Amino acid sequence: MGQTILRDILVIFAAAIPMVLLAHRLRFPSIVGFLATGFLIGPYFLRFIPDVERIRGMAEVGAALLLFSIGLEFSFDRLRGWGRQLFGIGALQVALTTAVGTGAGLVFGWSFAESLFLGCAIALSSTAIVLAILSHKRWFDAPAGRIATGILILQDLAVIPMMVGLKFVALPAGGEHGMVATAALKVAVLVAALFVLYRWLLQPTLNYIAKPRSKELFVVVVIGLAVGASYATEKLGLSFALGAFLAGMLVSTTTYRFHALSEIAPFRYCLNGLFFVSVGMMVNPAFVADHGVGVFFLVLFILAIKGLIVGGSILVFGYPVSVALIGAIMLAQVGEFSFIITLFGWQSGAIGEEAYQYIVDAAAITMLVAPFLVSVAPGLGEKLSSVTWRFKLLRGKWQSLVPDEVEPELSGHAIICGFGPLGMTVGKLLEKRGVPYVVLDLNPATARRVKQKGGRVYVGDGASASLLHHSGIETARLLAIAVPDQLNALAIVAQARRMNDDLYIITRSRYRDQCPALYDAGADVVVCEELEGGVEMGRYILGELGMPPEEISALFREIRSFGSADFF
Repeated sequence: MGQTILRDILVIFAAAIPMVLLAHRLRFPSIVGFLATGFLIGPYFLRFIPDVERIRGMAEVGAALLLFSIGLEFSFDRLRGWGRQLFGIGALQVALTTAVGTGAGLVFGWSFAESLFLGCAIALSSTAIVLAILSHKRWFDAPAGRIATGILILQDLAVIPMMVGLKFVALPAGGEHGMVATAALKVAVLVAALFVLYRWLLQPTLNYIAKPRSKELFVVVVIGLAVGASYATEKLGLSFALGAFLAGMLVSTTTYRFHALSEIAPFRYCLNGLFFVSVGMMVNPAFVADHGVGVFFLVLFILAIKGLIVGGSILVFGYPVSVALIGAIMLAQVGEFSFIITLFGWQSGAIGEEAYQYIVDAAAITMLVAPFLVSVAPGLGEKLSSVTWRFKLLRGKWQSLVPDEVEPELSGHAIICGFGPLGMTVGKLLEKRGVPYVVLDLNPATARRVKQKGGRVYVGDGASASLLHHSGIETARLLAIAVPDQLNALAIVAQARRMNDDLYIITRSRYRDQCPALYDAGADVVVCEELEGGVEMGRYILGELGMPPEEISALFREIRSFGSADFF
């Protein structure tokens, strides 16, 4: 038995290495490589590993660590900071998708339990895939990236009530009353235990463990906490996934949150790979061939309906069409929790074999095509950025946030694109000099704050020619671009330069390698955060070493004119 397991692990790693390398070469997330590996070597295709059950135990440990680490990413302070994106857009999307998915299952002739499991499964998106894409493309600070992250957080939080509610749905017929009471008691016991752990035990225990400064002991305790919580909730008749996620959330409330996250990272990456390989093994090509039309339409249904609901939810909260489109494409796929929910339904008997295979195959296909879809999202978003009508739901009426006419009094003014902390600082400096300015921002909440203070503000994408025209770009003196998204900044610079050749354009960039493209597009000055951070640190260091201030200033003027730390 031991030799068989070792052989299976060897086969998985041997097959995964070239597949993951190929995924990286194609600029896809590693998850796609692991899913493809599982499909190829699994029991339904090449049959290198004919029995999935042999690795399911390790895969569940990997899933537990994945969910534990996701829980570690949460903090209640962070949740409060997400505000409308989290509790507004995310809650609306999860509720609508679950309801529509459940209704679709009933229309297809599935039982209520199977339909509800379908609705819950398709309501969730892949946190791992989306975050990997956002990290690779540096989209975290872009409007669509922030909104997608907020929705993912709400989806992950929604798993807790989903798993508890689905437990009741999965109860066998005939013993509902007694079993519901038992399940409710188990949930109450779990909540009480978590409260005691959170209130009195967790922080002191971790403090005591950390005293010997034994890295090994800390890792053992943290992994033991994740696996132990998973085992406890499973024994209570709930889900191992629920326990791991809640344990991670509890640890996130302590001072050891980031320490725990960094220490379990090597184990997490390795065992996560096994989890996604096991998911790939669930895909049955014979079933897909026999039920190809049904699987195909289920995949289209998931991608189209979920995309429409995500995009519509973003639009309802006042964001532009371009942002809604990118967010919809990013989150149209099905996620990691979906497989856990589906497997739970199958093992409990709430989902039949056919419905189970339909959901698993369709979900895996959406994850495989997700990188292809996301790759076209920015291009489509840029094309839609020229759309002049930006809508929000206000007092029951759809109203445009872009005026019909240019304000005639605007001349020699400034335009600020992006009114976050950086943009607000620029605005305050302009006010002190008595220079009028117009704010362009994608966040309706920001627009309302500026409007309340008597400022001129339009909601929309600064790359829109119509919006720039309405903000008086032809008669403006300068344009300050404070948006964090590189692609958006590049599009704004190029469009503004085409409309006013004499305009003074200053923009930000996060990284040095982004500067040349911005200068080529027409920017007069690019303030590189990476370079400026080094310059300011260098100023203090050289001053401490006794270099005269005038020499320091001359040196850094020369560096800035060169535009890069490659000056040296």
